[in-house]
Amino acid sequence: MIPYLLQTALIELPVMGALPAKTRRSMGLSPRKDKAAVRAAKLFLPIAWLMQQGPYERYILRRTWGPDSVRLLESARRLHEQTLAERAVGRLADDVTGASTAA
Repeated sequence: MIPYLLQTALIELPVMGALPAKTRRSMGLSPRKDKAAVRAAKLFLPIAWLMQQGPYERYILRRTWGPDSVRLLESARRLHEQTLAERAVGRLADDVTGASTAA
């Protein structure tokens, strides 16, 4: 895998490019470096997508948060999906109940 130091150095310029222009100016970026940062942010999008894919994401999670992190994150994602589904069903039930009492 890619060494952690290289990973953090790799995303420094694209992250600056993702910031608002006023923030970049206040950071003291020269106009040339500012344009390079914005360009780097756009060019980095495919790499960012790859970094969010399963194997790499699990690798980073284990490195930063320990061996249980992958299981905990997957559990949290399932719980979040369940909560969203329950809310949607609740809203549908409220809509049906509200429509029948209004009629």
